[in-house]
Amino acid sequence: MPRPANPIVRSRLLLAGRDLIHKHGFNGCGVQDITAQAGVPKGSFYNYFDSKEALVTEILDQYWLSIDERYGPILQNARMKPLVRVKRFFEGLAEDHRERGFSGGCLIGNVALELSDASGAVRSKIKALFATWERMLVKCLEEAQQR
Repeated sequence: MPRPANPIVRSRLLLAGRDLIHKHGFNGCGVQDITAQAGVPKGSFYNYFDSKEALVTEILDQYWLSIDERYGPILQNARMKPLVRVKRFFEGLAEDHRERGFSGGCLIGNVALELSDASGAVRSKIKALFATWERMLVKCLEEAQQR
């Protein structure tokens, strides 16, 4: 009987994968690198993810959620003028990059450049994330036009 999945191990794989893929790119690290950094046996990886592409799609979801949790409320704050909200949203993103010494760039953008032509699953994920981001910004800009 197989062992039940351990959410802590899964979380460690996601964190290690995010760190390594952000630093070295998707093709710059392998499953062995990810499992070594997570401190789990290589074979364990496939108990949690069907492939490295499946891992990166979940990493992209988590990355977007971290942006949305921090800066989404700014775009939705009806007490602020819409163009101020857009400006503050991008200032927040810029501050994140400044804190990291402008190294690494945007994980979504990096993965889009590296994998959008190579992986249909990753391309679909990136397309969905960009569409979500676009809808948020369009809503603010349309509100600004109406005002």
